[in-house]
Amino acid sequence: MMEQPAVGKAEQKEFKTGQVQLLPLYLIDQPSTPLRQTADEEKFKELVESVRRFGILQPIGVAPKDDGRYEVIWGHMRYMAAMALRLDSVPCIIRPEKGASKDLLMLEENAVRQDVNPLDEARWYKRLIDIYGLSVDEIAERRGVSYQTIYNRLELLKMPEEVQEALERGGIGPSHALLIAKLPDRDKRLYYIKQVEQFGASITVLRTWVQRELIAEGLIQAPPPQAFMEPQKVIKPGGGALCALCDETFPPEKTVGLFLCLEDYRLFQQFKEAYHAQDEERVEGVREEGGT
Repeated sequence: MMEQPAVGKAEQKEFKTGQVQLLPLYLIDQPSTPLRQTADEEKFKELVESVRRFGILQPIGVAPKDDGRYEVIWGHMRYMAAMALRLDSVPCIIRPEKGASKDLLMLEENAVRQDVNPLDEARWYKRLIDIYGLSVDEIAERRGVSYQTIYNRLELLKMPEEVQEALERGGIGPSHALLIAKLPDRDKRLYYIKQVEQFGASITVLRTWVQRELIAEGLIQAPPPQAFMEPQKVIKPGGGALCALCDETFPPEKTVGLFLCLEDYRLFQQFKEAYHAQDEERVEGVREEGGT
């Protein structure tokens, strides 16, 4: 570890807010609560090598502390790379934000500059609520996103452990996770996690599978027949007809009309979802189920 000499307010005042300037590395501390809870070791090694060869290309964001030192707001990994290489100074931008404003700035800058894991983002929202007493509405307004966006992120923290682990490692996305978490059976959750991670099942296909499981468990009601048979506008402006499978518009003379029984229509809907997801295995499975 590098020695960190004691400093005071006088030395801190030598540096100006809002400008890119070189700060001695010994004056900078890592975040008291890092945004990222996980780190990719290989990517960090690549970053260290990049900094070794080219230096720090993007300034690190820091905020002044009461003891005359600075705390990293964004660029934590660049800061750690500089520490690993024992650099004397690093380019920084000093921001005056404190408290909730500082935490929101940390989240915003990291979200813009790099991919923040959805669970890390959710934990940060919970921190803003627990420590600073912000409401979901206030966080949404200050971040410039919808209430539902913040609410859905917070819901990720309530998911079963295996779903959170899959989301943490990047095997599934937040929309996949929210669907899979609805399943009460752990083995089925693990099965559908595998379908997404290994075979790339789309949200549309996964939603169909989960809905089918929940209907079989009696947890939700099957849609009434009219939900499947509701008429749709198939004639487009200019006289073209909309293909029910590929959703492309064709002249009427290049289309045909047909009727399906309710069960075959449901089968067709599953086939169409798989078709649009380009999930060849699922398409073949639907064909076999339908005897085609």
